[in-house]
Amino acid sequence: MSDPNNPDQGSPNSGANPVNASSGRKKAILAFSTACPSCGAQVQFRSSASVMAVCEYCQTTILREEHAVLDQGKMSAVLEDYSPLQIGSSGVLDGVGFSLIGRIQLQYPDGFWNEWYLQFDDGTNGWLSDASGLYVLTRHSGALESAPSFDLLTINYIVQYKGFGYRVTDHRTATCTGGQGELPFVVGQGWQSSVADLRFQARFMSLDYSDGEPPQVYEGRAVTLQGLKFQLLREDALIQASSGKVKGKITNLECPNCGSPIPYVMGMAEHLVCPACRAEVAMTGKKAEVLVKHKELVTLKSALSLGDKASIDNQAYVVIGLMQMEEVGDEESSLWTEYLLYSLEAGFLWLVDSGAADWHKVSVLNEIPEEKAGNVFLQGKRWDRTFAYQGRVLYAVGAFNWRVKIGDTNFIVDYKNGQDILTSEQNQHEINWSYATPISGFLVRQLFGKKQPARGEVQPSEEPEQNAVKWLSIALWLINLPIILFGSGSFFLTLMAQLCLIFLPVLLSANTSSSNGEPILSRNTSILVWGSMIVLFTTIYNISSRSSSSGWGSSSGSGYSSSYGGGWSSGGGHK
Repeated sequence: MSDPNNPDQGSPNSGANPVNASSGRKKAILAFSTACPSCGAQVQFRSSASVMAVCEYCQTTILREEHAVLDQGKMSAVLEDYSPLQIGSSGVLDGVGFSLIGRIQLQYPDGFWNEWYLQFDDGTNGWLSDASGLYVLTRHSGALESAPSFDLLTINYIVQYKGFGYRVTDHRTATCTGGQGELPFVVGQGWQSSVADLRFQARFMSLDYSDGEPPQVYEGRAVTLQGLKFQLLREDALIQASSGKVKGKITNLECPNCGSPIPYVMGMAEHLVCPACRAEVAMTGKKAEVLVKHKELVTLKSALSLGDKASIDNQAYVVIGLMQMEEVGDEESSLWTEYLLYSLEAGFLWLVDSGAADWHKVSVLNEIPEEKAGNVFLQGKRWDRTFAYQGRVLYAVGAFNWRVKIGDTNFIVDYKNGQDILTSEQNQHEINWSYATPISGFLVRQLFGKKQPARGEVQPSEEPEQNAVKWLSIALWLINLPIILFGSGSFFLTLMAQLCLIFLPVLLSANTSSSNGEPILSRNTSILVWGSMIVLFTTIYNISSRSSSSGWGSSSGSGYSSSYGGGWSSGGGHK
C-alpha cells in the first residue's frame, strides 16, 4: 500500500473545484471534485492523499493523476453486509475527529471483512477494520525492514516492534471483491492483499506485503464504536431502503439444495448450514449458493433449538446456529455442543453445553493475553494452563459468521482463573481467544423456557458458588460453636454471619465488575475472599468476648480455601 498519512502526497487535479469539506471543524481541509468520465456525476476526493475513487452511481474506478482523471473501468459494488458504518460516518480518536471516506471489501475462503479508509481533522489518514462486530483502528507507520518474509510467518510467531513482542494472530491472502468512495492506492476487482495481523494485548499491528517486501506497518489498537463516539451511523430505515431488509431481522431462506427453510440473521451471519439436508450455503449478494452437499446426518438432540429466544444480561438473544464438537483422539469420546446466539444490540454470544450441570457463557475477545512460562496474563490476572487438545466439528446447522465445515479441526488450549476460562483456538491461518464464565444449566433452560432434564441425565456437580458457601459455613460453625458453648461468644452475631454467607453471592453479583464490564475477580474467588473475612471477623469478636483466652485463635486457620474444589474439567472448547 502507498503511504496514506502524508497529506502532501500526490497533486490535485488542476481542473477540479475546491470545496470546503470540514465546515465547523478546527482545521479546514480542502476536498476536490471532478466529473466522472463515464457518467458525468460529481466524484469528490476529500483527502489529498487519495489517488482513486469509485463513482457511487456507475461504479467506475477513477484514477487521479497530476493533470487528468482517468477511467480505470468498473469496480464491483460492495456486498451489502448491513454494517452500521457508512461513508460520512464520523468519530473521535484521542481527541481528534475523523470521517469515513472510502472502503474496500476483502474476501477469503471462509468469510470476508471491511477496511474503511478514514480522514482525520488534522489531514492525516487511517484505517478501520470491521469484522463481525470487532473493530481495529490503525495508522500507517512506514516499512519494517527487519520483518521476515510473508511465507516464513506462522501463527504465534513473535515480531519485535517498538519494544513490544507482537504475536501473529492472522495470516492470509485475501481478494478485493468490492470498493466504495476514495482510496489512497489503485485497487480493482481481483486485487489481492497479503497481510499478517499481529497483537500485543489490546495493541494491534498489520504487516502488509501487498506491494512486496519489506512490508508496510499499520499500527493501532482494538476499539469499539461507542469508544470512538461514532455519529451518522446507518439507521434501520436507511438499511431497509438500500437493501429491502433490516439488519438483525430473523428470517427464513429456502435452501437452494432441498427447498427447506433455513432461519438466519440478515447481514450478520451469511454462512448457513441447512437443518434438513446439511448443505453448506453461502449468501452472495441476494443469491444463496450451495457450497458443499453432505450425506444425511442423524438429527442432533440438543437442549436448545434454532430460533429459541431468551433474555440474557438484559439483552434479547436468539439461537441462530449450533454445532457439536468432539475431542480428537479422546478414548472416552468427549462431546460438547456450542450454540451461537445473536442480539441486535449486543451482537454475538456463545453458550457451551459439555453435559455437566454448569454450562459456559462465552464472548470472543478483541485482545490477546500475554504468555509467560506456559501460563497467560490478562488485565492483571494470571490464568493457569489446564487442558490442550484438538476439537473437531461433527455436526453443524443454522447460521454462522464464518464458514463452518464438517470435519474442521482446531487446536484448543484452556486456561483457568477460578471458575473462569480463557480459551485459544488455532488453525493454520488464525488464532482466536475467548472468555468464558460458568452459568447454571438449570438457569439456561429456565431462561429459554425448556423442560429441565430428569435426574441423572446430566453429570452431577455441585454449584461452585453453593460449594464455596457450604465450606465457609462449616468453617464458621466448627470454629465458633465451641466458643459459644464454653465461653462468651455471641450466638446472634454468628447467626448473622451465617446469613451474610448465604446471601453473599447475591450481594457480590452487582459489585464485582470493572468499568469495562470485565470481572475484577471471578465470582467464586470473590465469595471466598469476602466469606473468609466474615468468618475471621466473627471469630476474632467471639474470642475477644471471652473472659479468659484459651487459644481458640489457632482454630481459625482451618484452610477452607483448600477445601474448595470444583471446576470445569470436561475438556470443552468454544468459539
